[in-house]
Amino acid sequence: NKLEAILSDTIGPIINSFINDTNFVNGTWVTGNAKLLIHLNDNAGIQISGNALGHDLVMIVDGDYKRPIILNTYYTAAVNTYQRGTVVYSLPLFTEGKHELIIKAWDLFGNSSTDTLVFVVPPTEKLMLRKFSISPNPIQSQARFSFEHNLQNTRLNMQVEIFDINGNKIANIPVQSDFSTNRVVVDWNATASNGTALLPGIYFCRLIATDSKATIYLSSKFVKY
Repeated sequence: NKLEAILSDTIGPIINSFINDTNFVNGTWVTGNAKLLIHLNDNAGIQISGNALGHDLVMIVDGDYKRPIILNTYYTAAVNTYQRGTVVYSLPLFTEGKHELIIKAWDLFGNSSTDTLVFVVPPTEKLMLRKFSISPNPIQSQARFSFEHNLQNTRLNMQVEIFDINGNKIANIPVQSDFSTNRVVVDWNATASNGTALLPGIYFCRLIATDSKATIYLSSKFVKY
């Protein structure tokens, strides 16, 4: 029965961790005042009492196990359940380069789990873009552009242009500015500017980003079927 299943539980909490939003993937650029987001789930409940020695909800930064950051007080349980909850924690500023965060959580039966986040702090002296892509590829009726930039909370003028194989521009997709994250995701319904669906074939896409100092272009291509 359900009680026996809980009592025989030997599996730690399910941990899903992100930085800034759920579009985060490991290796992403992170700058500015970033936030750690943790979604936790365990049938036995999450241990955040602070009374179980060594069983705190913690974050370990860059392998510094001797100085874990305790996150117990940042945990908020979901409504009407003790089995799920979230953590929102403002991260400190990190030095330029690669960093690692290990999240460790325990359930009320003493089972633990970990989740690892890896990110890179890029230079921020001038605008940079990378990892411009479209997925899925080939596309059918819905697609998603993604890219990374290094100037969080900076007003940028951005757009994605779509060209057919003859070089004719057939669509212009505006991209919001003042990003609170470094990885940006833009959904697209695979239609031209005149509202018609794209015909099957090969297409090219170009990301254009402009700040007060420079304009940068990144290109990619995709297949419509």
